[in-house]
Parts: sequence; C-alpha cells; structure tokens
Amino acid sequence: MKKKFVLWLILLMLLSVTGCTNETADIKTPEAVQQPESVEEEEEAVKVLVYYGNAAADGFEQKEVEIKGLTPKNLISELAKMNVVSIDTEVKNFEQDGKALKLDLSKGFSQYLNMMGSSGEYIVMGGLVNTFLTAYDGESILITVEGEALETGHTAYEGPLTFFESDVEQEPEETGTEKAEPLKYRLTDASDNENGKSVYYPQFVDMSDESVQNQWNTAIREIATGEKPETGEDIEYDTYTVDYEIVACNTEFVSFVFRRDMGDYGKDIFAISFDMVNRKCVRLSDWGDALDEAAHNLATGGYYKVISKDIDREAFDEFMKRMEPSADDYKEQFNLYDFDLENLEKEPYGFSYVKDDTLVLIMYIPGEVISESEGVRASIEIDTGIKVR
Repeated sequence: MKKKFVLWLILLMLLSVTGCTNETADIKTPEAVQQPESVEEEEEAVKVLVYYGNAAADGFEQKEVEIKGLTPKNLISELAKMNVVSIDTEVKNFEQDGKALKLDLSKGFSQYLNMMGSSGEYIVMGGLVNTFLTAYDGESILITVEGEALETGHTAYEGPLTFFESDVEQEPEETGTEKAEPLKYRLTDASDNENGKSVYYPQFVDMSDESVQNQWNTAIREIATGEKPETGEDIEYDTYTVDYEIVACNTEFVSFVFRRDMGDYGKDIFAISFDMVNRKCVRLSDWGDALDEAAHNLATGGYYKVISKDIDREAFDEFMKRMEPSADDYKEQFNLYDFDLENLEKEPYGFSYVKDDTLVLIMYIPGEVISESEGVRASIEIDTGIKVR
C-alpha cells in the first residue's frame, strides 16, 4: 500500500508540473504578444513649377506638376523628366537657411552639364536654379558637385546663383540689316581623267553670285583632284580614282563627301560643306556647341557610332582606349578639321559633314586599326548623333 501511495503521489506531481508548463508557454508565444504597428505617414502632395528650355533653346518655359512631398529628390526627379538634369543625377545634400539654399549633387550632373555648349548650359543651370528657388521661396542657391565647386569649360560656379532671366544672352543684331538671302544655285558633274587619274566632282552653276561660284568651284576641283598625300617619297599610284556623294543639299546648306581609292596605298575620305546664306565654306569649328558635345562624348564613352564598313571594331576601341585623349584634346584637333579655302595647302586633321541634319566626323587613325596596310593613314567615319540643322 505504501508503495502504491508513493507512485500515485509522483504521478500527481508530474501532471501538475506539466500543466504549469503548458500554461506558461501559452502566455509567451509570439502570436499572443501584441507588436506595435509601423505606421508610415503619407507625404502631402504639393504642386510646384518646373522650369525647362523652350523649343528654340533660347529661354524658359514652366510647367506645374504635383509631387508627393516637397523634397530635393522629388524636384530632381521632375527635372530629369524634362531633360534639365541627367537621369543619374542624385542629391547628395541640401540645406536651407532662410532665403539661402545649398544643393550638392552627384558627379553625373557635372558630366551632363559639360556636354552642353554655352547656350545649353545656360538652360540647364537656369532650369535647375529657377525650379529650386521657386519651390523653396529662395533668393539664392549655391550648387556644388560632390562637395566641390562646380566648374565647366565655360564657367566656374563658385558663388550662390540667383533667378535666371527668361532669355539666353545673345549677340545683338546689327540694326538696319536683314538676314541675307540664300545663294541660288544648281549643281552639275565634272571630271578629270588626265595623268592616270579618274576623278569626279561637283560644280556649282547659275549661282546668283558669280565671284563666289568661281571661288568655290576652283577650290572643289583642286581638293578633288588633289596632290598625293605626304609620304616623304615620290610614289606613283597603281590606281587613283575619286568619286563623290551629295549628302546634304537644300536652299541653305550643301555638303559633299569624296572617296578616293589609291590602290595598294589604301582608301581615303574627305568632305567639304557650304553655307549658302552666309556664303562661306563651313568648318567643324563653326558648329560650336556641337563640337563641344562631340569632344565630350568621344572622350568619356558617350554616344557615337562607327559607320565605316570593313573595320576591326575591337582594334579601334583598343586604340581609343590606349590613346586616352581628353575632351580638350579632341577640341584642339576639331578646331583644325576641314579645308580652309584661304589656305588649301594646309592639310586638315580630319573632316566633318552633315547628313540627315546630323554631324558626322571623318577621323584619321593608323591604317592597321581598320585592317589597312601598316604605316598608311586611314580614315574612319563617326556618326555623332548630334543634330546641327
């Protein structure tokens, strides 16, 4: 009996402990514990004015947009939609002290701004400044990049900026003068098949200014028939043919491309363009903003397209990488592109022409880069994608 009593006592104790354990577990389970909810307050929608360039790129337009909260990030996002800043522009820091603002942006903005000519830069900076000053009711804003002063090829923005005027500063027009009428003209074919050459080239006829016609025709013939490239030796070519293509032709502008075949000594490309309104031979240096943008893109890996056929693209990319020219290096060379009618004996560093209103460059590089004979200078055509007309 005593033994049975002890066993029952032990059993009751075990049941009691088990019951307590289960009750305690029920109280402490995660499902039974109330967790505080994370409530994110929804930012108040506000309307702001975004400033951007007009169609003529000589002034500003403004558009009212609604954003979810007045923040620098939201303003930059809206400006990116209007191409005032690049899509990779980020806000690093923003401060407001009364009417004075400070905005620090990522390097992407500086790179984007340096692609612009002077007029484009004015529109970008003006759109950015005006949008922020209006949104935050400010009077001045200091814009920096990665904590450093913002500087471009045109301007150093070392101090605070105020509201930009509506019009881009332009050179005043001469009073009492009207825009010149374009020269009237027609084009005809001409050829020179003497001395083993077979050369075809265009000539202007029935031009409204005979003196200009004579000057341009003489230059075109001299350029097309041309002297042999400087090689240091008196080389007689097995073949020598030149043909041409009219790549742009309208009442205001004409552009010709010549392709020369020198047999075993390779092929060559050159070009010449004419402004019928201003009565001048156009050089790459005349394009200004487009020249700056092309230099920046080539130096930084921006948009450009090689359109030459039969080119070893890998070899070309490796050549460009090895040379590592800067944007300033390109600008220096570009200013020496194209023929100078006042000095045709001076050999250009390269050429440019316009096709479908887009600027195309003809660059000279070592021949082996495009599978030509080693030691022979070769030409390659680059579509810049930049509209110039």
